[in-house]
Amino acid sequence: VSVRLAVQIVAQVLAALDYAHRAVVHRDMKPENIMLMPGEHVKVLDFGLAKAMDEEEGVPVPGGKTRRVIGTAAYAAPEQKRHEEIDGRSDNYAVALIFKELLTLRTPIEEQVEVGAVRDDVAPGLLEVFEKGARPARDTRWQTAGEFRTALLAAFETSYRHTSAPVKSGEPGRKVSTEGMVYLEGGSFLMGNDAVPEEAPEFEASVKPFYIDAYPVTTAQYRAFLDATGHPVPKFWGDNEFSGPDQPVVGVTWADANAYAEWAGKRLPTEAQWEFAARSRDNRRYPWGTQEVDPMRCNYGDHLNTPSIVTMHEDGATPDGIYDLAGNVYEWTLDPFVPYTSRIQGNGPPADEPRRVVRGGSWHSPPHELRCTFRKGLFPETQLATVGFRCVVPARHALA
Repeated sequence: VSVRLAVQIVAQVLAALDYAHRAVVHRDMKPENIMLMPGEHVKVLDFGLAKAMDEEEGVPVPGGKTRRVIGTAAYAAPEQKRHEEIDGRSDNYAVALIFKELLTLRTPIEEQVEVGAVRDDVAPGLLEVFEKGARPARDTRWQTAGEFRTALLAAFETSYRHTSAPVKSGEPGRKVSTEGMVYLEGGSFLMGNDAVPEEAPEFEASVKPFYIDAYPVTTAQYRAFLDATGHPVPKFWGDNEFSGPDQPVVGVTWADANAYAEWAGKRLPTEAQWEFAARSRDNRRYPWGTQEVDPMRCNYGDHLNTPSIVTMHEDGATPDGIYDLAGNVYEWTLDPFVPYTSRIQGNGPPADEPRRVVRGGSWHSPPHELRCTFRKGLFPETQLATVGFRCVVPARHALA
C-alpha cells in the first residue's frame, strides 16, 4: 500500500470516529470493518458493538457473572483487554495498529517488524504519529480521533508536499565571497555506477564552473548564522560530542541546510556538482584516488564514534584540496532521490518522492558508503548526528 493511500484511508477512518465519538465508542476497529469504496472513499462499518460491555462466558466478575472483551482481541487496546472502562482512545489505538498493518502488510498477530525494516519511503514524522497512537498508556496517546487525524495529515503534508526550496545564491546581482572554497572548472565526467542499482546507470554528466566549500559547514560557522537570523537550533546543538567549533554541524534538516546556504548567498550542491568534486574527470573511486579506505584518510566505521574536526584527514582530501567528501558526515544535496534514468530521459522527479539525496558516508558508515558514487535518500525533516552539509556557489556569482 502506498504511503499516500494509507494516510488517505486512515484519515477518513479517523474523521468518521471523531464524529461518532460524540456519542459512542466503536470498540471493534479492524480492517474488516473498513470498506474502501470507488474513488478511495472509506466507510466505517459495524457500529453494532458500540455499546456497554457484554456479560458473556469468559472472565469471572462479582456476582457470579462473566464477561469478555468486546471486539477483536488482536486490535484491542491494553485497557480493553484488562476489562477496564474504555473510551475513544481505545479506538485510536486500534487505528494506529491498522495504519501499521497497511504499511507492513502484517496483522498484529503475525511476527512484528519495524516499518523502517521493510520499507524506506515512510517519513519519520509519520512514524512518530503512529507510535503515539499505539502507546500502551492511553493518557499518552492521541486523546481524540480529530487530534490524531490533524497530526497525521500535517506530518504527511510536511514530509511529502513541502519539500521545495529556492535554488538561488542570494539577491540578484549579489557577489559572494569564496573564502574557504575551492574553484572547480567543471565540464563532462562519468557519473553513476552500473554495479549498484541505486547508483546506476553510469552516464556522462556535465557541470558548469563552480566553487565548493573545502570543508563541511562547521558548528562555528553555523553559530554565526543562528546569531544573525534567530533560526532554531538543530538537534544535538550543545551536546559535547557534537559541538566542537571545528566539527561539522550535525542534526540539521534539509530545510535548515537550505536556510544557511541562502543566508550565506550560496546553495546546496546538486548531485552532479557533488560527484564531480569527489570523482572529477579522473574517475576516482574515492575522493583521494584508488587506494582503499583506512582511518588515516577518513572518519568512518565508528573508529572515533563522533564527527572529527574538518581539517583532520588531510590524506583523504581530493587533489583539489576538498576535505571530508568520504566519511565524517553525510551531506545534503538539492536533488530528490530518484533513479538516474529520470534525469537522463529528461523526466521530472515523481510527485510523491519527497526524499533528498545525501552523499559521502559518515563517521558511522561501512567502507562501501565512502565511494564517490554512493547515494541514499533521507526525508527532508531527518535530524541525525551523522548528517551535515556543505555549500557551492556558481562561478558567475563569485567575487572577482
